[in-house]
Amino acid sequence: MRPPIGALPLRDAVLALACALAAGVLLLEMEAPRETAGADMAVADAAAPGAPSAAPAGSSIPDRAALSETLERPLFNRSRRPTPADLQAQEAGPTTAGTPPVALTGVILDPHIRIAVLKRLDNQANVQLRLGQEIEGWMVTDIAADRVKFSHKGDTSVLVLKSGATRPASAE
Repeated sequence: MRPPIGALPLRDAVLALACALAAGVLLLEMEAPRETAGADMAVADAAAPGAPSAAPAGSSIPDRAALSETLERPLFNRSRRPTPADLQAQEAGPTTAGTPPVALTGVILDPHIRIAVLKRLDNQANVQLRLGQEIEGWMVTDIAADRVKFSHKGDTSVLVLKSGATRPASAE
């Protein structure tokens, strides 16, 4: 015997009821006021623009000062330890007039393009330069697989890629 038109089998009715119940619970959760929401917003509004925000009282989030050692570690290194290029940049300290203000961290070579991947010594920012581009008056004059040559007011300087860096297979 066939069920009447418009009637749901028991299985479908139970599933529809469960879905409606779950939707109701979600709606109630989304509409429920949070006691700490106002306090969190007040703390966020009180902070000056651009200033690091302090964690609200009773929060389990540590303040930024407690995380300083963690924040100094390189994010994209698998071991979270400084690379040889990072160590070289830290040991180099402030630049002199005879050297570019960067450390060589990598080279990208392609039949149509050559890019030097560098790290600034002053703020550790990554920089990519092509032939003929400059950084603080130092112009890139040559890019090889393991070195980059710069010139500045008649002086030349060659940065060599450290042997600890990995070299991918050539794209021939």
